[in-house]
Amino acid sequence: MAGRQAKEIWRRLGVRLCLGVTAAAAALVCAGAGPARPQREPAGPPGQSRVDRHGDPLPDGAVARLGTVRFRLGEPVAGIAFSPDGKVLAASVYEGTISLLEAATGKELRRLGSPDASRGAALSFSPDGKRLASASADGKMRLWDTATGEEVQAFGGADGTSLLFAPDGSLLASVYAPSFSFGRDPLDRDTTLRLWDAATGQPHAALRGHRGQAIALAFSGDGVLLASAGNDKTVILWEMPAGRRRRHFEAAQVLRCVALAPDGKTVAAGDTFGLVQIWDTATGKERRRFVAHPQGTYTLAFSPDSRILASVGQQAEPVRLWDVATGKELRRLKKQGHGLFCSLAFAPDGKALAFGGNTVQLWDVATGRDARPSGGQDGPVWCAAYAPDGKTVALAGDDSVIRLWDAATSREVCRCVGYGREVLALAFRSDGKTLVSASRDRTVRTWDTATGAERARFTPGQKFFDRVAFSPGGKVLAATEGKTVLRLWDVASGKELRPLKGPRQDVMALAFAPDGKRLAAAVYTDQVWLYDLASGGKVRRLGPPGTVLYALAFSPDGRTLATGGWNDAVRLWEVATGAERLTLPLEKGSVSALAFSPDGGTLAWSAQGAFVRLRDLKRGRVLAPLAGHRNTVSALAFSPDGRHLLTGSRDATALLWDWAHRPAP
Repeated sequence: MAGRQAKEIWRRLGVRLCLGVTAAAAALVCAGAGPARPQREPAGPPGQSRVDRHGDPLPDGAVARLGTVRFRLGEPVAGIAFSPDGKVLAASVYEGTISLLEAATGKELRRLGSPDASRGAALSFSPDGKRLASASADGKMRLWDTATGEEVQAFGGADGTSLLFAPDGSLLASVYAPSFSFGRDPLDRDTTLRLWDAATGQPHAALRGHRGQAIALAFSGDGVLLASAGNDKTVILWEMPAGRRRRHFEAAQVLRCVALAPDGKTVAAGDTFGLVQIWDTATGKERRRFVAHPQGTYTLAFSPDSRILASVGQQAEPVRLWDVATGKELRRLKKQGHGLFCSLAFAPDGKALAFGGNTVQLWDVATGRDARPSGGQDGPVWCAAYAPDGKTVALAGDDSVIRLWDAATSREVCRCVGYGREVLALAFRSDGKTLVSASRDRTVRTWDTATGAERARFTPGQKFFDRVAFSPGGKVLAATEGKTVLRLWDVASGKELRPLKGPRQDVMALAFAPDGKRLAAAVYTDQVWLYDLASGGKVRRLGPPGTVLYALAFSPDGRTLATGGWNDAVRLWEVATGAERLTLPLEKGSVSALAFSPDGGTLAWSAQGAFVRLRDLKRGRVLAPLAGHRNTVSALAFSPDGRHLLTGSRDATALLWDWAHRPAP
């Protein structure tokens, strides 16, 4: 998939998910006392920052990291490639730099480039591993020195959203594939494959043969053959280095991807309807065909011994491994999270398979097990909650797994597994022994916090959840169906409670008052509707009209409501009268989460970006921001004793902060 199109898909998906859960995350500040103060992570040598339990540095002011930055780049992965010796894994993201990771541990060794020069980059190592080639969304191809991280040269014009080093390292092959046309020619049609001199960056040859857009490339292991796929439903084999056309194959549908076996004997291509066709390169005969992914096959890769073919489909579908000789499925590798999966690479020894999504994922080919040594969230964290005693933290989000963490040691205690979709809201019962959750799969479930075992579940309504929130203690669930239908359920019985007269416009966020008697609903461009849950009637409207609000949070005493939205200030409203009490201007962007400290004296919010802002409401001053995540902070929760602030991020990590000692900026 082209970098520009994939980035836009992710942006839309991420914003939609974020809006549905930030209000729920902001409402998860539980009342109660708890002595659990997180132990400080072991300090490094003098002059060095504190590190997490995996040995990676913590940002200034953070006392612990729940999860890990290993194999996590902070954003969805665009391109991925192994070094020839298998020791280094290069990965790029759609909005950022290229990272070189230690393949065995996922530790980041080096970052290359800038967002403008590296975003959405396709990647390929030179045969000696000393150079890394990238083709990014700015249309340029670049060579990087892998030892120093310096850019060696940049070349090419509009060409370069996909590229490959020839096996001997002398040439680079590229195609310009700005979008998938699905049977129609794109506006910026380019049917030409280009070869470049890898030493000088000068054009070597232009290969013309496709009648439509050329979209994918693959070399044989000896470099004698180059395969190209196009939206003209053809695969062409080219003899290298002369670039002579040897043979072409007719596909059934518009193609998305192509792979050429390292031994040069087999070529495979996947199309928009998920069909995979395999041909014999010597005879041109089709060996077999099968449907790998019903909604389209995006990427294919052969194992180094040419015996296994790996395929990637839509977001929720697993990666599938196929026996090339028989066409039988060997294994399915479950994707962790629901990001875009457009990159795929076998390790040089064939024992591991890496692919990109929300995180860099590494699987053992023989066993189908996760080969990464460190655990943690595998996608954006959408919701977070403290247990009433402050000893346990629950995190969940895009990867559909709820993880419980020991707040004192930052170790994972147990997992609650069973969801197949994103988890949108969490809440602990007052005794801390039960956790309740709601997912986009429309199920509400209760879990034993000691074992992670599921206790009960029910499925309210007939449509998907969009905006959700639990009342304090997880007794009542408020949720929208189709965005505009607002309903309430008793979590213990699963019965629907008094219906609420919902607005005709989309509900953007929900939040319960601390006593559970009122519900605030942010309505698209129509202020905040405040409901009395005893009568089911609307009490009043709060907030400026015409503003899109994404986050809501009640103060602990229930007298104040904080609101934040798109390109608007953070505002505090008096619930009883609807009067605006305080306006805190934003520098830019939108507010994604809000939370009050347990004593109501401090307000925390995250605007667009990876910063968390703090306002001392008692003294009327702003505290120094909390900075250290690599993506937007999407969930906030103060510890019950008020000593620490928990931040969950779209970078797939959570941090505990010693916020109370923040100085003024």
